[in-house]
Amino acid sequence: MDSQAVVAHADHDHDHNDLLPSISLFVNDVDEKRAEIKKAFNESFDLYEEIHYLVEDQGHYARADPLRHPLIFYLGHTAAFYMNKLISARVLRNSDRIDADIESLVAIGVDEMSW
Repeated sequence: MDSQAVVAHADHDHDHNDLLPSISLFVNDVDEKRAEIKKAFNESFDLYEEIHYLVEDQGHYARADPLRHPLIFYLGHTAAFYMNKLISARVLRNSDRIDADIESLVAIGVDEMSW
């Protein structure tokens, strides 16, 4: 590998680590750790939402595979998944749900569907 390729590879790895750093679960202050997890969630979900801005409107409603939901489903599905995990971890309260009916509608993914 030439020196330019090594530098490019190193830069790529560095950028990846800066994007989504791991969170240490060793805590001194539970409230501080909850705030850190919530901040990490918000930052990672913002990145996920930005991916959807790259898709043209009609692309959100097309099925790339007949066994999968349209792309728009996964935006809601991922949000509902995170909400359920954050509530289970007691980072958020059940009363923090934005719309329990919509979250319930998109919570079940393709793999959980009965065939």
